[in-house]
Amino acid sequence: MATELPGAKSKAASDAVTENFLSGDTTAGALAYFILPAIYFLFLADAYKQNRFVRFHSFQALFFCGGMFALIWIVWNILGFILGYLVYVAAWLMTMASFVFWAKLMIRAYQGQTYKIPLIGDLAEKQV
Repeated sequence: MATELPGAKSKAASDAVTENFLSGDTTAGALAYFILPAIYFLFLADAYKQNRFVRFHSFQALFFCGGMFALIWIVWNILGFILGYLVYVAAWLMTMASFVFWAKLMIRAYQGQTYKIPLIGDLAEKQV
């Protein structure tokens, strides 16, 4: 006689969780923060073209990553040339902070939350 461990899930419950993970809108919303899936969800995937949750996170991911790339490039190349090595440290810290914030956005999307970044979230919401 087999006994179930406390907290163990049955096979049916495990299959339901796996199916929800693979087909859920929250998973697509989280994956949108990797830039290529965001482009795929917006322009190629018929199942997600009309999904407001996935479209919002796709646009927010594109705007956030594009904005951070531009800001860090400006700090690194222009201000770094003028002000020196201290700016390079600041640019590195900005890169690490944006990575942590990016991960936070991805986790919130997976949890089903629509977290709006000030300015960028409003712009993304207008595109949806």
